[in-house]
Amino acid sequence: MEHLQKSEIKILLIVEGENTEYKFFHRITEVFGINAEIFPVSTNLYSLYQKMKEYQFECDVKDVLRELVPSESEKNMLNQKFTYTYLIFDSDLQNKPPSQRGKETDISNLTDENFSKLIEMTAYFTDETDPSIGRLYINYPMMESYRYCNKFFDEAFLTAQVDIDKMAKFKSLANQKKLAGRQIERYEKQDFSDLICLNVLKLSVLSGESADFALPYDKYLDESEQKLIAAKQQKLAQQSKVISVLNTSLFVLLDYYGNRDSFYDKLMDSQS
Repeated sequence: MEHLQKSEIKILLIVEGENTEYKFFHRITEVFGINAEIFPVSTNLYSLYQKMKEYQFECDVKDVLRELVPSESEKNMLNQKFTYTYLIFDSDLQNKPPSQRGKETDISNLTDENFSKLIEMTAYFTDETDPSIGRLYINYPMMESYRYCNKFFDEAFLTAQVDIDKMAKFKSLANQKKLAGRQIERYEKQDFSDLICLNVLKLSVLSGESADFALPYDKYLDESEQKLIAAKQQKLAQQSKVISVLNTSLFVLLDYYGNRDSFYDKLMDSQS
């Protein structure tokens, strides 16, 4: 990005929902001054997976999105040129394929099946500079994980987990937290910074380490690899029937800025 002027950089944010995700990214890009278009898909990751699978992943993700989204105005948005492309989806591990809907399903088996799809998707969507692919971020268990807190830096979040048989009720669980009462339009830059730090530290906990306020940038790059996160979450689900609450969509900002002008270091130092 060094050779591009800030005014020349434009990013595409492909998000799952028209409400929560759209408002969240509208606000975070506003307060950080990022030039972005937000494209709501209004369907889950597994619908995207199924369509990508039909093409054996030999396709342009924007062409697939044109098939999934009926709105012509939204399809036209995809004709623009973008410097970076990011995809943000919920893990939706309780999602049943059409053939199983309405039937009794073992949640452990269902979760395992969905994890295999997540891992395949995270192994593919790893290049935000390639407009036909992009980089994927998965929230556990869903987008509302960003406000599963009683304050913007809530240490209780570092050990927060949810039973796999309660994942579908997570939104109502998140609504019981104090942060749920604060409208996203009132979030400021420091609020987002606190949440980013909190979720970076959660990566250490997910790895079985103690939260480290001095998590180096190179270690963050290793620990935040989406395929690695999915594998760790799968192991946790298999062993303990829980997943760790984690919002990785906040990492879009870290991966966009990186440690240029010590952005990452300064942000993490603000919590030390």
